[in-house]
Amino acid sequence: MKQLWLLPILLLCLAGCGMDQLVDDGHEEPEEVEIGEYKYEGRLLTLAVIGTGEFGTLTNITRHRLSSLDDLLKEAQLDYDAIFITKSAFQQASDPSYASFFNSVDIPVFFVEADEVGLWTFTNKEETLESARIENAGFIQGYWNASGDREWTAWSFPKPDGPEDNTVWVDVMSLIESLKE
Repeated sequence: MKQLWLLPILLLCLAGCGMDQLVDDGHEEPEEVEIGEYKYEGRLLTLAVIGTGEFGTLTNITRHRLSSLDDLLKEAQLDYDAIFITKSAFQQASDPSYASFFNSVDIPVFFVEADEVGLWTFTNKEETLESARIENAGFIQGYWNASGDREWTAWSFPKPDGPEDNTVWVDVMSLIESLKE
């Protein structure tokens, strides 16, 4: 009878054995994010974001907001899975002085809200935002210059159906993850 008080303590110990323990090994496991029928279950992605604007609500994405392309170019090594440039930074990004960067960068680059401009605006020194206007371009356009020899792979993603539609963002993040495999 005296040892009955140990029973609740024993039960708590046994219940705790089945719980996952957090181990700080420097590696962050991504959260599983449910978005409608879509899930991004991939690894944690690190993105450089130049410009303002909201995109996606995925919580397993680390965004490093940079105030300008100059901040990005000052970094000795680009330790990002991808670069995102939003519409608010298009004027700066279309400056001919950045064309060599866009032609040589070897990580994926995505332009957000680019539905009125072509990718060549940023890679061709002779093009401007005004001269490269096109209709119905992809809301998100991206490319990857994997070899550094302008042998690009390019993508175009449609505009989300509304603020709650994150399927496009899940597709973009899944693509970025697949490029690193």
